[in-house]
Amino acid sequence: MELDTGSATYVVSWSTIKRLILQLAKHHLQSCNLTLRDYQGNLIPVIGTSKFRVQFKGFEGRLLLIIIDGTLPSLLGLHWFDSLGLQISGIHSVNQSNLNYLVRKFPAVFDGQLGHYTGTPVSFNLDPSVPPIRMKPRCVSIALKPKVDAELDKLIAQGVLEPVDHARWETPIVLPIKPDGSVRICTDYRCSINRALPSNAYPVPMVQHLLHTLAEAQIIITHWGAFKCCRLQFGVSIAPGLFQSLMERLLQGLSGVVPYFDDVLISASCHEELMSRLSNHKPLLGLLAGDRQAPQVMSLRMTRWSVFLAAYDYSLIHCLGKQIAHADALGRCPLPDALEDLAPVSSVLLVEDLGLPVMAADIARLSAKDQGQVLLIVVDVFSIWLEVVRMPSTTVDALIAALWRLFAIHGILDMLVSDNGPQLTSTKFEAFLASMGIRHALISPFHPASNGLAERMIHPSKEALAKMSPAGWQKHIDAFLLAHHTTPCPDTNMSPAELLMG
Repeated sequence: MELDTGSATYVVSWSTIKRLILQLAKHHLQSCNLTLRDYQGNLIPVIGTSKFRVQFKGFEGRLLLIIIDGTLPSLLGLHWFDSLGLQISGIHSVNQSNLNYLVRKFPAVFDGQLGHYTGTPVSFNLDPSVPPIRMKPRCVSIALKPKVDAELDKLIAQGVLEPVDHARWETPIVLPIKPDGSVRICTDYRCSINRALPSNAYPVPMVQHLLHTLAEAQIIITHWGAFKCCRLQFGVSIAPGLFQSLMERLLQGLSGVVPYFDDVLISASCHEELMSRLSNHKPLLGLLAGDRQAPQVMSLRMTRWSVFLAAYDYSLIHCLGKQIAHADALGRCPLPDALEDLAPVSSVLLVEDLGLPVMAADIARLSAKDQGQVLLIVVDVFSIWLEVVRMPSTTVDALIAALWRLFAIHGILDMLVSDNGPQLTSTKFEAFLASMGIRHALISPFHPASNGLAERMIHPSKEALAKMSPAGWQKHIDAFLLAHHTTPCPDTNMSPAELLMG
């Protein structure tokens, strides 16, 4: 039997009362309409009630007892306290929890603010054969509109959402109601990007792509317009496996620590062992071990330390914090001036530190004499007509200006096929193509052979220009293009100029 001051009644399981009173049968009990639930909200089956003779110290009488089904523990509740002369008064003892120490040591973890992952960015490997899907926003009822507006304002302030003007993927939001009456902004990605994502996402290989690929696919559409999601969203088919894989890599090798999605379960045989496994430096043995490869998922600070220590031969040994009290105390002593990071940013493995006859400044000076040029290669798939445009810069504005001039000469395209460069996948460039009515097809990431025609035009252009003198770049480009435009193709026996202009 357990004394439970949170229970208003005295309950005993049928198996327990049957051991005490062998002749008792269930038909001897009175029916009971009382509904009982445990502390987790689960329903407790009630068989019935009856009064039983009770003798305790100076008390002797009959008290009401509730009989429940199964083998649940017996609870002595507040209903019997007065009869048995029991009362709750005073404080027996107060124990200081060691968890308060963790809260003070890591205030950023327990400040209640929304955190974020700071390791290697992740992206989606979308199937290029699946065309992008843009859906219209769903209607929001007048009653829910103020709550949705408030939730959008909060997510924008937290940096979870960023307004965008245009996107190739747009998914409408759904609005489930929370028990407190507020709304949760969710997205049904089953109708959009989940169709283009791989079906089996775990174990997930580490992806080293740029973050813009992730943000481009996670565009939600609301009554306020389109928003870019800066966090991996719940509802994306590969998100659970991606997050589980990341957590297992980060916590690999820690005894008693098991990640389960967004929960980290820490077990121990005693309280002292549990505290030793909370917030110690043993994970550094796996992150900065000098005899094994560094993990692919590391924060920028740990990456700098890993590069810094690569110049030394060292070994790491784990020592419990209670055994290095002096270091633990010094670690809490305030410094007169706050330091950003003790790991040097650029003092390891630099050319200047090697004492070579050629320095970085010499390389930069000599490279400037090469008059390197940035060229835009555009080729027509029907006539093999080639355009080579000198670019003043690699910005999206310079790209739009160069294409605008080509459109003015040759007319509007039906479809533009390009790689996944940041300028070509930017929102501004996509809006420019949409305003011209031009479809945009992207090749598979890191697979330039998908755009074979353009790739084949790059090599002869570079080889021809490399053979010419550095002076007069535009003159050499024009001469090369004239030769290309007027040379008949062996397959058609016609030149690109004849095929394009007749």
